[in-house]
Amino acid sequence: KEAEALDWSTRMRIVMGVAYCLQFMHDLSPPIAHPSLYSKFIYLTDDFAAK
Repeated sequence: KEAEALDWSTRMRIVMGVAYCLQFMHDLSPPIAHPSLYSKFIYLTDDFAAK
């Protein structure tokens, strides 16, 4: 499948979702640190929300 170009508001939605997830993981007791955060490991919903 060919990659779809994303506008800046969609990109920001994805980045903010990832940041929210990382904050949640870091706030756990004990905190969880993700050792390899790459774009290929970020799963998106149909409306481009990070899972």
